[in-house]
Amino acid sequence: MKHKWLLWSLCIAVYLMQLPFVGLIAALLVDTDGVPDTAVVAVEIVCLGFCILAVLLCFANLAAAITGIFKELPAPYRTTAAVKIALIPFYVLNFFIWAILIVGTLNPFFLGVAVVFLVVSLLSTYVFMLATGVHNIARLLKRAWEEKDVKEVFWIIPHFIYFADVVAAILLWRREKNLAPPAVPPAYRETETAEEA
Repeated sequence: MKHKWLLWSLCIAVYLMQLPFVGLIAALLVDTDGVPDTAVVAVEIVCLGFCILAVLLCFANLAAAITGIFKELPAPYRTTAAVKIALIPFYVLNFFIWAILIVGTLNPFFLGVAVVFLVVSLLSTYVFMLATGVHNIARLLKRAWEEKDVKEVFWIIPHFIYFADVVAAILLWRREKNLAPPAVPPAYRETETAEEA
C-alpha cells in the first residue's frame, strides 16, 4: 500500500512542479509587455520547492523498493504501469516547456544557458523515469538472483530507456497478472475451512 501511495505522490509532485511554468508561459503569451520579475522569481521558487519534493519522493521510492524486497511485499506492477501511463503527458509537456526555454535563450550570449537547460531537462526526466520503475527493477533483480533466470534481466533493460520503460511496465504487469494464481472465491474458502474442521 505504501508503494502505491509513494508512486502516485511522485506523479502528483512532478506535475505540480510544471504547473507554475505553464502559468508563466501562458502569462507571457497573453501579456505582450512581459511579466514582472517578482512573478518570475516566485515561479522559480515554487518550482524549486516542488522539485525538491519530487527528488525526496524519488529517494523514498528507492528506499521503499529496497525494503519491499526484504519484507517480501508484492510488487506494485499495476500501479507502476498506471503511473508511467499517467506521466506521458508530463514528458510531452516537459519537452515543450524546455523547448520554449531553450528557444528563448537562442541569443548568442545565452547559448551556454541553453545547453544547461537541455542537460537539466534530460537528467531530471531520466531520474523521474527511473524512480517510477524502481519497484519493478528491484523485484526483477531479486527474481533473477533467486531463480538464476537471465530472462528477468531482459525485463530490466527497457526500464532504463525512454518510452520503452512504459511498454515494459505494461507488459510486465500483464505477464504478472497472467502468472498469478487465480483468486479463490470467498464462498469456496468458507466451505473449505468448514470441511477441514
